[in-house]
Amino acid sequence: MNEELKPSALSSGLTQADTKQVERQSFATAQDLNSFLIRRQLLTIENKLIQELFLEAEAELTAKQANLVDIRDRVLADLRDHLNRQDELARIESLRRQRLENLPRTVERYIRRRAKKLFAYLKPHASTGITDRPVATRVQDPGWRLPKVRRLDGWAAWFAENDLNAPKAPHFRKDRIQVALVVSGGIGDLLKSTHLVRAVSDHFSCDLTIIAAQRAAGEVVAHNPYVRDTLVPGTQHVYDLADHLSNIPVFDLIVVWRYHVQYIIPPGSRIAREDIESIECKSSALRQTIEKYCVLHGWHKLNFAFSRDMARLGLSAMNVSVTTSGLPHRNLNQIPFFPGKQSLRVIAPLLKKPYVTVHHGFDLLFLPTRTRNTDYSSTKNISTQKWRQIISAILKEGVDVIQLGIAEEEKLEGVTHYLNGQTSLEETGLLIKHGLCHIDTEGGLVHLANAVHTRCVVLFGPTPVEFFGYPQNINLEPSECKACWFATQNWLIECPRHTSGPDCMTGHSAASVADAANRIIAASEKPSAKLIVSEARSAPTPLVETIATARTFLSRDAANRALLILDDLSRNIDSELSDSVLGGSDVIFCVANRLDLEPSERVGDRIEYGSLLNLPRASSSIDAAVWVSRELEADVAPFALREIFRVLKPGGQLVFMTLGESPGLDLRRSLLAARIAFDQDEMPSAPVYSCSLRKDGGQGEGIPPPSSSALSVRNPETAQGHSSEVDPRLVLLEDENSRQITLVHDRFVQQEEVMDQARAVVDGAVQRAFGGDGWIWISSRFAEGYPTKFFMRGWHSALDWVIWSRENKCLLMLPLNEEQASRGHHLELQLHLALPQTSVSNPTTIGVRVNDGPIENFHLSTDDEILTVLSSTDASKFRGVSLVEFRLGAEISAGQIERLHGSMGMGVKRFRYRVLSN
Repeated sequence: MNEELKPSALSSGLTQADTKQVERQSFATAQDLNSFLIRRQLLTIENKLIQELFLEAEAELTAKQANLVDIRDRVLADLRDHLNRQDELARIESLRRQRLENLPRTVERYIRRRAKKLFAYLKPHASTGITDRPVATRVQDPGWRLPKVRRLDGWAAWFAENDLNAPKAPHFRKDRIQVALVVSGGIGDLLKSTHLVRAVSDHFSCDLTIIAAQRAAGEVVAHNPYVRDTLVPGTQHVYDLADHLSNIPVFDLIVVWRYHVQYIIPPGSRIAREDIESIECKSSALRQTIEKYCVLHGWHKLNFAFSRDMARLGLSAMNVSVTTSGLPHRNLNQIPFFPGKQSLRVIAPLLKKPYVTVHHGFDLLFLPTRTRNTDYSSTKNISTQKWRQIISAILKEGVDVIQLGIAEEEKLEGVTHYLNGQTSLEETGLLIKHGLCHIDTEGGLVHLANAVHTRCVVLFGPTPVEFFGYPQNINLEPSECKACWFATQNWLIECPRHTSGPDCMTGHSAASVADAANRIIAASEKPSAKLIVSEARSAPTPLVETIATARTFLSRDAANRALLILDDLSRNIDSELSDSVLGGSDVIFCVANRLDLEPSERVGDRIEYGSLLNLPRASSSIDAAVWVSRELEADVAPFALREIFRVLKPGGQLVFMTLGESPGLDLRRSLLAARIAFDQDEMPSAPVYSCSLRKDGGQGEGIPPPSSSALSVRNPETAQGHSSEVDPRLVLLEDENSRQITLVHDRFVQQEEVMDQARAVVDGAVQRAFGGDGWIWISSRFAEGYPTKFFMRGWHSALDWVIWSRENKCLLMLPLNEEQASRGHHLELQLHLALPQTSVSNPTTIGVRVNDGPIENFHLSTDDEILTVLSSTDASKFRGVSLVEFRLGAEISAGQIERLHGSMGMGVKRFRYRVLSN
């Protein structure tokens, strides 16, 4: 056995020694002993998984080392073939010259005259010189470019995920900083990661693209102005794509989210490395702990140990993300979610009666393989019988129950409304938001509930409450067996201990869940409104005057701290946002699309985006609010009032004013629909265009104070003997597991080093032998298809030193040096073409387009032609790459195209390119 695997034998010995030690020790209760045995069993199961990962990493490392040897052998063989081929070409060229010398003088003159006429197009344009249109030219310059394998792989992967012919092209602007947020996992992971989007967008003043494994990524950020675009890779894992993107200048920064945040600066980035170093985590202890888990594909399989280490450092999942990002966050647990008004209108009929939302299910996207039959569908779920008891207890309180989730999840008996698969993500979020409470097992909808500021009763089992729990929720934690996630490959659907339960979820009682829900309902806020002043006349005024007038309704201190909520202001208000207008206030823009604002540095950090239906503020956190709306919508106003009252502190003040020709606000009806109490006699009967309301009614007694750690509730009958600290009797087992995790990490690092060596072998061979004169030769075997990476679409694979076109339209990719390919530079491309059935009397037309420029047609009359094309790089869609499009037979008849296409219409033997300054 490999010498490195001896620790597994050690761990077995430790277990036996530990058992003898346990026999000599006494436990306070039988439950204390049982908890110890369960914890030890889980550690042993984890140890087995770590060893399996180690063996897997060892096998992959051995395979990659063998592949490196094979690549070296093939490079040498191809080099030998290349030299033989060059000798053959030289011999053939010599014979051709001899034949030409033996031709009669008249025939020779005829050929030279025809060749001169035929190649006249190679001369530069007499009047304009070099233009943006592709022109043929001959430029003597030795700076031919030889791209690296990493860059070729990176661009190939990017274009594979982004079809250039798709109707919706990626939102990519070369004039703005581009940042990618890369997230794997389910809907809950995606939601948690989005708490970074505002901090990243504001800090780097960038366009942000989310690259996610979750198909619902577009729904999660549908109306999020901080996110420019989303990409869900269809051909590879998100972290594979991130690895490719780290070698090309598509993005200026790649932010990889694996609970912790990792920054990657690709080549050609416009972000200074010093800027990243200034925000990266400075804690060496935390960095060393996290580094152990930073492996490309195996990281999530070690989550059981990662979450345990973070929890012992006092860090939840959100804490880890914030701490390692190094960026400021106004509210630690804030997840930005921007539901639209149309989604509210869809579900509005369901919001008239009080209800509780429930969810029974788990993420079906990443299901492991089941190895045995069980009586339960997932270790994260409780039984439908227990759900029936919970629902029955809630219905007895006169509260409806709405079930949410996806269509594939099982319907619960007794629910008032079964909406699984019938609501969008926005509609689901709004239903949770306006419910009295949400009841769920730990999962994606719990994170959605946090995003919409709704308290939950959360049943924990395989996943750790210290890592995933939110402090405002009632988190029901099992007393003994728990936190076994990823201890085995199929932990999600089979208990690692092979219990019939699983024990962690069967221990939850229906009575405790219903009691917790009732406590949240009883503690929910019941606000009331008192009218201070109102105005029943419409008086449209500029924004600056409107804000100034609204401030007069507030005290001086409140006016300086008031939150300005600007709703649907569709005109340009950039010039009106100044420090004198805002004072000391923060501003929330409630808009469907992001405004490209460039406010002064003094106010820029106080401006953010939100939704009028879900403000990015904690409950009872604002002293005063000024709500300015362009046009009121009667069906939305009650929910906007309710949301603003949520963020106001008891005694806080709301000032509302309109800008346009609004129909006014019916205060009586809106407050009644918002379930905000008021005095009927003091409210005006006519619609108002401006008003000031004070929030009365305190915060519910049961709402916990803000905290950075999750609160958990355990069964008091079984809570004794529980401790989150390390059991000294298990220290040796945990230390051994930690040591083996380090070995697994080291194997992944060695794999990367071997892959780097393989790429260096290929790059070195191209540089020293094949590309000495800048030509990139086409070979079916050379260096794992190095040249074929250039050809994105429309080409047959390399065959006999030629890549043949198989369609009328072909695409060639040319990676550039971003520093050289700036504005005012030109790309020179030379191609050695193979054109069967082409001659002086039977010419072929080749249409060429570089980037987004016009198509230029070239008439070629020899079967072995070198074509030179020159074009501006300004029209390139992307930084660091040019796309060359070929059209065979661009201006000839259909009959000629059919004749030319045959089996081999056009081929490329070799090519070279470079960037020239003007």
